[in-house]
Amino acid sequence: MVSGSGSSSSLSSCDSVLCVVRSWDGPKRDSEVQLFDRQWKPLQAQLTFSADSFVCRPDTMSEERFSRLVALLDPIMFCVSLSPAENVLLVKLSPVVPNPDDEKAIEQILVQRKLKWDGKTFK
Repeated sequence: MVSGSGSSSSLSSCDSVLCVVRSWDGPKRDSEVQLFDRQWKPLQAQLTFSADSFVCRPDTMSEERFSRLVALLDPIMFCVSLSPAENVLLVKLSPVVPNPDDEKAIEQILVQRKLKWDGKTFK
C-alpha cells in the first residue's frame, strides 16, 4: 500500500518529522505527500501508493465488470488529507471518469484508507 523511496535524510536520525500534503484540483483532486526533517531536508520515507490497495470487488459484482471498472481508473490519482486532530492520513483514489454511469459504478469499488503514523512511517 505504502512504499518508500530514497532521499537525503533518514527517519531514524530525526526527533521530529514534518508531513506536507500538496494537492492540485482539476477535474478531480490529486495529492502528493512528502516528509521532511526540522531543517526541511526530504526524508527517505517518501510515500507512494498502489491503486490495488484502494479498490475492492463487491461480492455482487462479476470479476469481468470489476476488471473493466479498474481499467477506467487510468490515470491513477490519489486524494490525500492530513488530519488536524491526529497523526493520520486519509487516502482515496480520485478517478477521472467522463461517463456519469461509470463514475457511480466505480464509487462502489473504491476503498478509503486511514494511515496512522507509527513514529517512522504511515501504516
